[in-house]
Amino acid sequence: MQTQNLNFDNYYLTPVPITQKKLLHRGFNQTNILAQAINQTAAIPIADILIKIKDTPDQVGLNLKERLENLKNSFNLKSLPPKNIILVDDIKTTGATLKECAETLKKAGAKNIIALTIA
Repeated sequence: MQTQNLNFDNYYLTPVPITQKKLLHRGFNQTNILAQAINQTAAIPIADILIKIKDTPDQVGLNLKERLENLKNSFNLKSLPPKNIILVDDIKTTGATLKECAETLKKAGAKNIIALTIA
């Protein structure tokens, strides 16, 4: 198997956000923890620029169409995004969360978005 060195110069880690309500209930945002661990290991800077503005029901048990509708217009930006982003999420089931976040980032000027999940 041939390996390739990946160059993530000029990329920023952007964790998928949770609402303030969920953060207060849970006490942490798992995607922030993942981004911090990657930052410490790979020295890729973090751009914590997404904010979840809509408190949505959990995605568990929803089909793709319901998940997309559930998350529609749920995210906004704290500031303009960098051009190159590694979007960090914990789990990808249908990709609805990643899709909605990526659309928000692209509308604001992001050019290259890579999704990174652990499951």
